[in-house]
Amino acid sequence: MKKPLKKTTIGATLGILFTGATLLVPGQPFAAGTCPTKAKVRTILKDLPPEVSIVTVRPVPSLPHWCGVYLRSPMGDLEPLYLHTKHPNVIAEGTFINTDTQLPLDFEIRLALQKLSPADLEKLKSLTAFKIGDPQKPTVYLIVDPDCPFCHALENSLDSAIREGRLHVAVILFPLPIHPQAEDHAVAVAYVARKNPQRAWEMLLERSFDIPETPSQDELDRIRDGLQEIERILSEDLNFQGTPVIVFADGRFWLGGLPVHAVLQAAHNNNKTTRR
Repeated sequence: MKKPLKKTTIGATLGILFTGATLLVPGQPFAAGTCPTKAKVRTILKDLPPEVSIVTVRPVPSLPHWCGVYLRSPMGDLEPLYLHTKHPNVIAEGTFINTDTQLPLDFEIRLALQKLSPADLEKLKSLTAFKIGDPQKPTVYLIVDPDCPFCHALENSLDSAIREGRLHVAVILFPLPIHPQAEDHAVAVAYVARKNPQRAWEMLLERSFDIPETPSQDELDRIRDGLQEIERILSEDLNFQGTPVIVFADGRFWLGGLPVHAVLQAAHNNNKTTRR
């Protein structure tokens, strides 16, 4: 039986907020201060489907006695589960958030587990519609749907870092079927981006998709065909099913939005690593 975990129990004392619920299951204590093995976790999570693999089990940073169980299905990574080493019958489903950084406590662990292969990263780079910002700065690949509200929030968040010369962004357009006009809007952005990447970026920020000239229908059809192939590659070959997605230069990626400070930190850390 699931019940909510009181947010104030953790958040008031540690600056940590938990959003989610807890599940009570039979269990035996683990060895003091240690996380259980993947085999042990499999015995605890008896209802875990066989096609779901346990990638790793790690201590949650800054949160004593909690272990994160990181799961992967054929469709991609799943939300982690969390076990308490002193109370093994308690499984938390949700996210522990650092209220200062607004990031999951295990952000670095989760980011490291999500990574494209070198071949897939090169394939992703070839899908870029346009680039914006200082090319001498760390590059991130931003997969967005022109009509996605979460993408819009992220674009506006990153815009300040771009204007301040702290980030280089390669934009990949991924209109989703749930937004009926997204493909038309993506065609407009891609058309403008050929001559004016800055204006294409502004179109995304402003949610204004008017084309200042009248292109031929043949040209628009070619752009649409190209976008549909990009959609196929992203969804079928790279297994991305939603937006936004932030992909760093080493292939690590994050599904969903991130605060700009987290994007910059991850991008700069990656830049230092790749230069060694």
